[in-house]
Amino acid sequence: MSKKLNIYSNTYSNRGHEKCVDLLLDCSDLDIDRRSNKGTTALHDAAESNSVSIFEKLLRKGAKFLRNEQHVSPLITAALGGHEKIVRNIIHV
Repeated sequence: MSKKLNIYSNTYSNRGHEKCVDLLLDCSDLDIDRRSNKGTTALHDAAESNSVSIFEKLLRKGAKFLRNEQHVSPLITAALGGHEKIVRNIIHV
């Protein structure tokens, strides 16, 4: 079984480490939608931390709008945090 790189486990998306995210997004064996033990993805983390540029990069790379174990989507995560730019970005996808 091949081991895929996990952007979530590195937590770069919720800490705003854009250069690290860029390096990971260039890897061919990246699992961009890998979930944490709570079902969240890197897209949730970027939405929660209001990391707009990272959020946009994840979308361009094909990240999916998945719900976590509590059925919360990245849209709801961003809205609850008051992150208007990310909410607008999602609505216009």
